[in-house]
Amino acid sequence: MTVSEVMREIEKDRIFFDESKGGVTLSGGEPMFQSEFLYELLKELKQQGYHVALDTCGYEEQNEFGKILPYVDLFLFDIKLIDDNEHIKYTGVSNQLILSNLRFLIEKERRIILRIPIIPGLNDTFEKWQSLSSLITSHPLPLPEIHLLPYHSIAKNKYQRFLVENKMPDAKDMRKEDLIHLKKKFEESGFSVKIGG
Repeated sequence: MTVSEVMREIEKDRIFFDESKGGVTLSGGEPMFQSEFLYELLKELKQQGYHVALDTCGYEEQNEFGKILPYVDLFLFDIKLIDDNEHIKYTGVSNQLILSNLRFLIEKERRIILRIPIIPGLNDTFEKWQSLSSLITSHPLPLPEIHLLPYHSIAKNKYQRFLVENKMPDAKDMRKEDLIHLKKKFEESGFSVKIGG
């Protein structure tokens, strides 16, 4: 689709955005993987007065984030693991670029909600996140809000259908109550935390 075609679809719902005081959220996959198209679409959205949120995993060159800064009101920044070796094991890539981009957005004083999928036995203890807390609270800036997302196994069947290895076949679904201890720990570090998102 072209930017004009996407804008025509968005304009059809303008009345709902105006009524709800909402806006447009760009997600994916990863919208930053189509950075040129994203840049042009963001410029048009801002020109038309839309509030814009971008859901990203942060895995893109920093200069691409720099280009879009004036056009994004809110970054929904997904972060999965802090330990680089674990990140490589479970996602296939290092998280160094991701953490660098997170620091960049914090330093640029962008509004950020960190979205953290919590997986039992993998990243469900505060010890796994303590270095993230230290990294962020070392900046004398407003802290990002955190949304803790309880793991669910809805996608298990997709792994079989698409013949993709499920690296966590035994992970159990989590309930909101399972994350209360983690929520309290983040709150003790000064974060505003929500379970779900």
